[in-house]
Amino acid sequence: MSRAILVLVAVASLVPASMGFGQGVSVNVEVAGLTEELEQNVRAVSSLQRASRQGERSEATVLWFFDRAPAEIELALQPFGFYQPTIEATLDTEGEPWIARFVIDPGPPTIVSAVSVGVSGPGEADEEFAAAVAEFPLALGDTLNHELYEKGKSRIAAIAAERGYLNAAFETHEIRVDVPRSTAEISLDFRTGPRYLFGPVTIHQDIVNPRRMQGYVTMKPGDPFSARALLDLQANLEAATYVQRADVRIERERADGLQIPIEVDLYPTRPARLEVGGGYGTDTGIRGTFEVLFRRLNRWGHTGTFRAEVSQIELSAAFEYEIPPIFPRTATWSLVGGVGDFSPDWSTTFLRTLGTRLRVSRLGLLSVFGVSYDIDTFRIGEAETVEGEERPPPLQEGDSNLLNFSFSSTKSVIEGAPRTLHGLRFRVGAVGASKSLGSSASYFLPTFDAKWVQEVLPKTRILVRAQVGQNFTSDFPDLPPSARFVAGGVESVRGYAFQSLGPMLPRPDGELVLVGGKSLLTGSFETDVIFPTGKLGQLGFAVFVDTGNALRSFSDIELETGIGAGLRWVSPVGVVRLDGAFGVSQPGPPFRVHFSMGPDIAP
Repeated sequence: MSRAILVLVAVASLVPASMGFGQGVSVNVEVAGLTEELEQNVRAVSSLQRASRQGERSEATVLWFFDRAPAEIELALQPFGFYQPTIEATLDTEGEPWIARFVIDPGPPTIVSAVSVGVSGPGEADEEFAAAVAEFPLALGDTLNHELYEKGKSRIAAIAAERGYLNAAFETHEIRVDVPRSTAEISLDFRTGPRYLFGPVTIHQDIVNPRRMQGYVTMKPGDPFSARALLDLQANLEAATYVQRADVRIERERADGLQIPIEVDLYPTRPARLEVGGGYGTDTGIRGTFEVLFRRLNRWGHTGTFRAEVSQIELSAAFEYEIPPIFPRTATWSLVGGVGDFSPDWSTTFLRTLGTRLRVSRLGLLSVFGVSYDIDTFRIGEAETVEGEERPPPLQEGDSNLLNFSFSSTKSVIEGAPRTLHGLRFRVGAVGASKSLGSSASYFLPTFDAKWVQEVLPKTRILVRAQVGQNFTSDFPDLPPSARFVAGGVESVRGYAFQSLGPMLPRPDGELVLVGGKSLLTGSFETDVIFPTGKLGQLGFAVFVDTGNALRSFSDIELETGIGAGLRWVSPVGVVRLDGAFGVSQPGPPFRVHFSMGPDIAP
């Protein structure tokens, strides 16, 4: 045999991978004797396990991986403190696939016999380091676990980075394992070095007046360094409507002693953002929206919004000019106005409004105080036009001029998106006007509404909703539809048409027409279940019962009830709902289909 042939034979004998030598076979791996956690790690590091998932491999490859398996198993068990396993390995090559069996006794666990964890240097007295040392996840008598050891080390190092001990390092970090005795000694010595301080913070930008940026810098030269403070600075800057990105740099090489200068570069957003949207809901029909957000109207960071909405029951346009405060204050003042034509089945309204609004966000509550002058031209209880006949007048009509004072406070807590798993939203509000201040009618209308979502089992939730309101007035016929209560529809009582429930009065022709009520009481209980369905995402179903009504008063309560079921699809923009409901408290009973989409709880 020539020298070249001998070389080729030698090389071929060393190549285990799938290079075409030998017949192709598949292999299954069986592991016994380990806990679930240990078995998962063994399979995760096993070359033979990975080969088994890749289909057929050459016989040489499978044999090579099988020979390596005991050594890999030993390595996979060591992070959990098992250094002396007994491994019984067999390979059944009869039939297809081959079966590789490993019966494993992990052996005695390695027990921590000594722990020395210390922090020295200027940060020795820092409470954060003291807590990390006291709570180090491995103690005397514990089973050695390398993952816990690394977590304890990482926590100490993270505290140093967060709190400005930028020269800190482990002088000693080791685990000494005595394999025959199954014991381990842990030794950590962390030297902190000095704690650095903040130097001057400089913001480079040509977007708005520099005075508007001054509130974002909450640290002063000489304050202890904090990485969290820098992350908060970056997040707060990028939350401004006129900032697209904020790059924060630590200029350590320019440190003056222990004081480190901070440089911030701001990059602006586009001056305006345009949004166009559309959709369909059984309450509103086909609808479309057009909105322009002017992110910065001037050097003081003032913003503006123009929004137009079109649907089968609404045609409106509104604007808002907003003057934000200097950060971190949260009281935002704005000028608002608009016109709109609203025409649900029971009424028509042409509204003109101009007012001012103050938003305050504090303690998780968004509170809004407003004053507006509203002119409403309205008609209620119009008869349908009959060809060849004169149209009778509406049951009620008028021009209301109301100087409205309003207040609302809202809190939302939402976990999970786009399908909320745990959430609560409640809102209290009130609006009113007085003849003594020039309004055409006097009234006071407080309201409360809430929604609660809770996952009670995996993929199963309950959703509870309630609305309560009362109008205190002696001028009810002079009030526009917006100051009257009606019920029915997707967000009220399903099984009934949108804004179809409430007190009625007869027209001269004897037909009863809806005129709205002074009181409102509605509630809903729903449960839904979602199932993963592959490419379609998450599909499910819901059952529900709704009840409520708009009332003349709470002394004369007559509630309408709807029960039904529906389909749910969790889409990227929220939950899509298709419901069918019977209005069981009315003769018939009537049946309606409701369609809606969006978040379970509006933020």
